Formats: sequence, structure tokens, C-alpha cells
Amino acid sequence: MSLEKTYLPLPEFDLCLQHSFKQENSSRTRKPPKLNPNTSFSKLASTSYQVISFRNNASKNYQLNPQSTNQCIESYFDKCFVLIEKIGEGSFSEVFKVRSKEDGELYAIKKSLIPYRSEFYRERSLDEVRNFEIFSDNKNCVTFYKAWEQNGYLYMQLELCQTLESYIKRRTDIGEDFYWNVLLDILLALKALHDRNLIHMDVKLENILIDKDNVCKLSDFGLVVNSEQPKLQDTAEGDSRYIAPELLNYGITKAADIFSLGITMLELTTNLELQTNGPLWHELRKGVIPSVCVQRMSRTFEKIIRAMMSPSPNKRPNVDQLLQWPRIKKELRIRQKLTPFKYMKRCCRNTKNFLLHTARQFTHFLLRITGCYVLCSFLLSYLSLIFPKTEPPPPDSADKSTTGLFIDTSDTDSPLKNLSLSNRIADYSSTRARFVNSTPVIRHPNRSRSNMLSNSFNSSISSLNESSVIRKKLCFSKDSD
Repeated sequence: MSLEKTYLPLPEFDLCLQHSFKQENSSRTRKPPKLNPNTSFSKLASTSYQVISFRNNASKNYQLNPQSTNQCIESYFDKCFVLIEKIGEGSFSEVFKVRSKEDGELYAIKKSLIPYRSEFYRERSLDEVRNFEIFSDNKNCVTFYKAWEQNGYLYMQLELCQTLESYIKRRTDIGEDFYWNVLLDILLALKALHDRNLIHMDVKLENILIDKDNVCKLSDFGLVVNSEQPKLQDTAEGDSRYIAPELLNYGITKAADIFSLGITMLELTTNLELQTNGPLWHELRKGVIPSVCVQRMSRTFEKIIRAMMSPSPNKRPNVDQLLQWPRIKKELRIRQKLTPFKYMKRCCRNTKNFLLHTARQFTHFLLRITGCYVLCSFLLSYLSLIFPKTEPPPPDSADKSTTGLFIDTSDTDSPLKNLSLSNRIADYSSTRARFVNSTPVIRHPNRSRSNMLSNSFNSSISSLNESSVIRKKLCFSKDSD
């Protein structure tokens, strides 16, 4: 019995496909929130944080600072930083804008979306830390400060920059000169990688950032591979909108970064909406640039874009050849002339930041001092309410004379014992009495000896100098024959 071939109906394709452009106010849909994002079931998860560095170690094993290992459950992120907002999210990580509790400066924290699934994925994640440390000193690469891992997640503290796309949306005076400067900055960053035989493999618009000095920087070194020892499993993880056509055949060359940069500049200058697949995707890989896009570029810029997007990787210029283009060489000469002014501007900004940080610390110090003073005042007021001050008892009027002279009647041997107060006063006034009192007799805390002796007899009392025996008590004497 012979089997006859049967053909299924072929799908009908719309051959009138056209490229679309991004809307000015369009925003990409956000992913739904993850369930229990802080929960990790990885066997490699640990509650202690470990600082990772490869600066003094060229081997695969990472360097662990023993003084930076904390066995408590407290998150190192919450301990050292104040979260401000979430500024981005990619396929493998999310980025947060934070303020450091140590120096008060703003930074970007990049955190992996999922915990380590195995030791192999952990090693691949740590490779990004190694690559960041290698190119952190390059002014066209994002500055890297430190990295640590905790609970199976990888954290990296980076320089805070804004995306190039968001920067352009806020500016209305963007011209073609700006795009030439962007191209020059990224070419200098790729030169640093290609000189080390490294391929970025993920050059795209989202990975181009811009700092405070309007210098564009290349970020995200998670897919960097060595051109001498390429990893074939890493080639399929790049963004399909920007990958070179030779990567479909597992051909890894430095020209793949050149193609990705060319199509990125095409998207940036013309606001073209890149496709992830389909006929339009293949047209761009064949070197076909839409005529609408050509009308939005100058002839010189179109020429360099076509050279970078050549279908054949052998026909694409390398980084050194692109840096020799007349327009790019002109931009380099202009930068060399403006280098002193940029240096002065950077110094002024650093001085301003230092003064602001010092003023902020001084303000916090004053607030702490003021808070301590207010707290002490409140405590003193509270204690005064609980323990009120006791007033001394008022003096007894029966022991005082009208002249303010206090007379001691407690002595049983005194001749004044049996005299009434009125008789004593009359007798004192009619006689030339002399009182001797070398020791103070103070029965009330508010009266002193000087106040007691301030009367009409003060002159006669002060002139007497009796013996020590007479001074023991208050004596009364009259003039006798």
C-alpha cells in the first residue's frame, strides 16, 4: 500500500509589514509583583552576608573578608542603606536607588531576581563581579564599589546614573552632535573590553547610562565572554532585538558588539521600535534600513550605521577603525580641549558635595544636641513636679522684738528669764545695755548675725571685747556704782 503525501494549507503572511516607531508617552508594561520575594529555598542561601572581591585574587575562588561576615539575620542592605525607590528591572536583576548611611551619598544597588539555583549559576553570577572590578576604573564604564551575597541573592553597589532613554525624553535640545558623543563613549568602553579579548554580548539601549557630567557609560557585564574561550550557552541569553545574525550559527566574534551598537544607535536616533522576531527582524539583519529612518539621519551618520550593521561580520569595522572616522576624530579633539574645564567642573561639584555633606552632618549634630537639651529640661521639669521644693517654716513672732533683735530666753541662768517681753524692751530702751555675742545665734535661716546686730546698740556691742567666759552666753549688765 503506497502512501500519498498530503500537504497542509500554508499560512498566509501579510507582505505589507512596516516598521513602527515608539510613542513619546509610551511606557512598557510592568511585570506583576513576585510572591514572597525575600523567601529563598536555595541550598546555597545563608543568613550571613559575605563581601565578594577578586581584586587580590585571580583564581575562581572569591575572596571573603572575615570581618564582614555577620551571623545575625539582619540584612546588610537594611543595615547600611536607606531605600528610596526602585528605578529598574531586567530579566535577571532589579535596581534600587538608595542612600548610604555611612557617607550620605546616593548609590544604585543591583540585586538578583532569583536566588542561586546551583553552584554553576552562582559562579556565573560572580563572574559579573569580576568583570565590574576590571572595568570599574574606566570612565566610560559604570563605577563599581562592592558586592556581597546574602540569603542566596547577589547585591552590587554601583554608581548612580540614569538611563540614556529617560535622559533624552526630558531634553528637547538633542541634536546629532549628542548622538556622535554617545557613539564615541560606547566605542571607548568597547575598546577597553576588546583589548582584553572580551565580548560584552549585551550592548543595548537599556545598558547605556549617563552620569552627572553627561558622559555615557556601559553597564551590565553579566554576559561578558572571552573571545578565545567562548561559552556557547551564554550566547542565547542576550536580547533578541539587538543580537547579531551570526550568533544564530554560534559564531562569537567581537563584531557582534559592533552590530549591537549599530542597531542601538539606529533605535536611538530614529526612535525605531525594534522587533524581537519576524520578517522585519530579518530585514534589519540583511542590512535593509527603513527609508523613514534614513530621512531622520544625516548622510555621514547613515554611512557609519550601515557599516556597523553589515550582515557579514568580516565587513564590519572594528573599534579601532571606527575611532579613526573623521567625525569621531573631530569629537576626540574637541574633548581634549575641554578636558581642563571638565576637570574644574568636576572638582567644583565634588567640593559642593563635600560641603553639603559636612553641613548635613553638622545639622544632625546640632539636632542631637538640641534633642538632648530638650530631653534634660523635660526630665528636670518632671522631677520638680514629683519632688516639689519645700519652703522653710516662718519665724515665730513671739521670739522677735519690734526692733528686730532676737533675744535668747532658753537659758535658765539668764536674768531675763522672769521678765516679760514688754518689760525687757522698756528696760533695754531706758538703760545703756551692752550685749556681747561672739558666736552667731541664728534661729532662722533667713537671718544673719549682721541683721540681728543692725540696731541702735550696734556701736556699743561691736566695741566690746570681753573674755571667752562671758562670750558663752548672752549677758545683760547695768551701770553700777
